[in-house]
This record gives sequence, C-alpha cells and structure tokens, in this order.
Amino acid sequence: MAATPGASEVVPGLQPAAPVATAAPSTSPDPAAAPAAAVEPSSASATAPVAAGPSPSAANPPVASPASAGEAELREQLALAADPVPAAQELVVRLAADERFDEALAVVAAARRRSDSPWLSVLQASVLRDLGQRHAALAELLQLRNQVGVASFAPALQIEIAELQWLEGQKSEAAATLTSLRSAVGDSAPAAILAKLERLASEVGAAPAPRTIAVRDLLGNLRGAPTATARLDALDRLMRVDADAEVQRRAILVASGDQASSVRARAVQLAAPAEADREEFCRVALADAAPLVRRFAIARTVELLGGAGTRVLVERLAVETDESLFVALDAALCRVVPGNEPHPLAVGDAAQRREVVGKWLRVLEGR
Repeated sequence: MAATPGASEVVPGLQPAAPVATAAPSTSPDPAAAPAAAVEPSSASATAPVAAGPSPSAANPPVASPASAGEAELREQLALAADPVPAAQELVVRLAADERFDEALAVVAAARRRSDSPWLSVLQASVLRDLGQRHAALAELLQLRNQVGVASFAPALQIEIAELQWLEGQKSEAAATLTSLRSAVGDSAPAAILAKLERLASEVGAAPAPRTIAVRDLLGNLRGAPTATARLDALDRLMRVDADAEVQRRAILVASGDQASSVRARAVQLAAPAEADREEFCRVALADAAPLVRRFAIARTVELLGGAGTRVLVERLAVETDESLFVALDAALCRVVPGNEPHPLAVGDAAQRREVVGKWLRVLEGR
C-alpha cells in the first residue's frame, strides 16, 4: 500500500500485482525474447511499487483513502468526492492485486474526467507498464514531463522514463535521460536514487540491450506480449525466480487465464497448489475448454492426488467428449485404482463409453 509521503513527495502507492487481461503490447523489441537477458534479482517481487518522487505540480500529495473503505464506498468517493484521486489510487491498488487491470484503467479514466491531477498520469503509466504496454506508459510519462517541465519532474520518474526507454530498445534516449538527470541532481538526490541512477547508467552504457529484466516487467510480458511463445517464455522465467512463492503464485494466476491453450497448459504443468487446494485445482483444469489443457490436467491429477483423485477423474470421464482424452482418463484411473486394465474402445462406440463410465461409477460406489 502507499507509504506515508512527505510534503513534496508523490507516492501513489500502486502495488501492481497483477489479470488475465490481454493488453495491446509494444511493437518495440521485447526484452523477454532476448535469451541473454536475466531476471533482475533485486526486483524479484510481484508487487513492485510505482516510482515515487516530488510531485510535478502539486505542493502536497493526496490524502490516501482509508484502507478499511469497501470497494463500493471507494467507487462512490470516485464519483462524488471533491477530489477523486485518493479513491482512484486505493481502487487501482486493489483492482491490480486482483488482476482486474481493465477495471483499474477505467477507474483512472473516470478520475481524469473530474480531475487534471498529474498523479493520475503517473497512475495510468504504472498500470500500463504492468499490462506490458511499456510504449504507452512511456508516452504517458513523457507527455507529463513536457507539461510540467524537466526541472519540476521527480528524479524517480525520470529514472522510470529511462528504464522504459531502455526496455523499449531506445538506448540513446535512455542514456540522454540519465545524463540529463545526473547533471540536474548532482549529489543532492537521496542515496537510493543515486544508486539506481548509476546502476542503470552503467548498464545502458555497457550493453546493447537490457541484461536484466525486473519481475514486474516479466509479469507485464506474461499479461501482454503479442505471441503465446513470448508469454510462455515469460512464464518459464518467472517460475525460476529463486523459488519466490508469491511471484510464482501470481505468474500461475495470470497464465491460467491466458487466451492461448498452450500457456494455460503450461500453467497446469508448473503449478504447485497447496495440498488443501489440489482437488479444486484439478477439477478446474480438467474442465478447461481446450483438450490440450485437459490432457495435462489428467497427468497432474494422477500426480497430485493419486488414488484420492479417483472421483475427480470419474466425474470428468462421465462428461468427456474427446475420445482420446476419454481413453487417457480410463488409463489414468487404472493407474490410481490397482487391479484394473484399460478398456479397448472402438472409435465412436457410445455404448462402450457408457459401459466404461458405468464400471468406474460402480468402483466409486464400492460395488
């Protein structure tokens, strides 16, 4: 949530966690596709906060809405309060945490119809970045910088611009942004800002493309990369991030709602549900619309539940319409219930299928 800001600081407090929304991705070079790049270890968090720094135009930051306020109350404040920004900020945090990014963008748009606060530009850019729309996030921040002037722009937001330029393949623009910032702040900026500035400037100066990719941006790739191949790459990278349980949970959540069956199938293969959640996980995966996902789900059900998954497998067998998967379910049941052999089935023989289902239902009933 939002940190307590000082009188001249902007800390919108967005904790992009991450939906299943498929956003229009950048057409610029995608760092997730560069095999030489690695996950940035210092960013192994699924909740990277938006950049913070002096407000570009306001002397004081908005007062945060109470964390105890419900969504309906916050939406009422968004529509009726004299200043809609605090409610918009809190709503976006919550919606992002639930992977409801399309709604988060709608909240920012609603606030912008009632306020011209520069905070809303920062909030919009952060949501866009988390959706993998880095080109649009960059355009939003550049427009804001042009409006308020470089001299009034927060150093942390300048670094955010440089990061986005670097990720979008704009090496010379990123270097220029960092050089200008270094000249402007000298040694007067906070140590954390100076350290980040020097680290990024060093990387931009030494490499033709990003060597590291923050978890935040890998999650953005998973949500919004234009191809299933790129999203699969992002998923695999995220699942290797130092076994960070929250990062992996978020990645599986996003991938499970992907429009491509190959990404959803990989999520089923890689997920590590808690023991109490395994049965429900298997039921949901076995009910996926895509046969590819259901095939992976059959194997995971055997792996995760063993004999305890008999009922789940039989229930799926009773409604399965894909013949090859029907055969796979029958074989899986034979593996988890000793003393049974798979039934040879003639293609398209509905009577045989009913016989097999009846047999397994009787096994369930103990007859």
